[in-house]
Amino acid sequence: MKKFKLLGGPKREKPSGTKVIVYDVPQAGSAEAAAVKGREVAIFRPPVLLDPQGRTLPGVSKDLIAQYLVQTTAALADADLGPVTVEWVEQMGRFVDTRFTILAWGQTVEIVHPVAPISQRLANAWEIYMGGAALKVRELHKGHQRFDDANGMIKQASRRLEQLRDDDVPHFSDAEYLFLQAQFRRAQVMSALIPVSGAAAEEVVGTSAQVAW
Repeated sequence: MKKFKLLGGPKREKPSGTKVIVYDVPQAGSAEAAAVKGREVAIFRPPVLLDPQGRTLPGVSKDLIAQYLVQTTAALADADLGPVTVEWVEQMGRFVDTRFTILAWGQTVEIVHPVAPISQRLANAWEIYMGGAALKVRELHKGHQRFDDANGMIKQASRRLEQLRDDDVPHFSDAEYLFLQAQFRRAQVMSALIPVSGAAAEEVVGTSAQVAW
């Protein structure tokens, strides 16, 4: 009696002993994010993603991104910004500098945003900066502007960046670090800004005007 050997069956291999664990890290600041504190690496994926050439993901328009950035900033500042012109000034690695011109207030402010996944600890430092920048935005339209709390937060974020340079895990490239520190320190000196207008300036000195009552 002949014996037949079954062909095509699955070949079983011994496990290599290597285990890969993928963590789906939630947005920074959430309750789930606090639960992953003890893990070795936590990654923050920002809602706005751009490739190294500054292009959006398929299906995401630049107008949609601008609307998101403005509404997020307005929510943090707890203020209605009205119509805002958004200009993407410069991209450095995983961060981009955006210029917001708040038309109703006649003011312009620059804020830096991550546009690629970064470490959770770097995201935490950026969120502190963003909170301080939002506080400054809320003060821009006021006649008497107070920036003590806002500058305190931005200085704290700047110190966090310096601390991350000594971490065992690299959080940014040299260019990204210099770019972020420059933006953070620039934000500290942002105070009463000169109103921005689209109209041409008019001569005042040496001219006269008639006022009708």
